[in-house]
Amino acid sequence: MSIPLTEPSADVQQGSESPFQSMHDLRCPVAALIGTGSLTMRQCLELKPGSVVTLSQQPGDDLELRVNDVLIGYGEVVIFEDSTSIRVTTIAPADGSGE
Repeated sequence: MSIPLTEPSADVQQGSESPFQSMHDLRCPVAALIGTGSLTMRQCLELKPGSVVTLSQQPGDDLELRVNDVLIGYGEVVIFEDSTSIRVTTIAPADGSGE
């Protein structure tokens, strides 16, 4: 998956040390959540190709962007260099109140 990002800030480009320097290359799982819903166990067992699961989100709503299962923002689906990507539209508040 290709994730287009902006260029690093000038202080990172110049190689200045930060307390997080050693973690800059760690990989984290990223998930874009299309929506959520609820099914009974019976409905889960009856799922088959062609089944439709209703989600609570409306068409056009931004997708949740999660890193390590933590909400970090919202975005919209875009095609970027022949791959499906997410354009970040909003960053979630650092205090976690965005959930």
